[in-house]
Amino acid sequence: MLAAAARFEATGVRLFARHLGVLEADGHDAALAEMLRAIVSDERRHARSCAAAAKRLVRDSEQEDFAALRERIAVIDRAFGITLAVRYWLLLATLATRDRITKKRGQA
Repeated sequence: MLAAAARFEATGVRLFARHLGVLEADGHDAALAEMLRAIVSDERRHARSCAAAAKRLVRDSEQEDFAALRERIAVIDRAFGITLAVRYWLLLATLATRDRITKKRGQA
């Protein structure tokens, strides 16, 4: 569980940091960018907490197995990364389209 939790946190940092980078480059949604900065900061704290917990809880004799497990989880995460990114993009595109249609109907 600790190896999976550490990977989830690292993935969260990477994902939200990418989105933050896009928003900062675009410059149009300062409120959302600020919220994502807070989320990235929080995810980084979680990642540090997982690393500290692993350091305390995983015995020296278990370190090699733990590292192998973390790498196996990372491979699985990367394999799903593209699929999840496409699903996320499609979800956002759908929501943005819905919001634009709703806004236009409200203005009519």
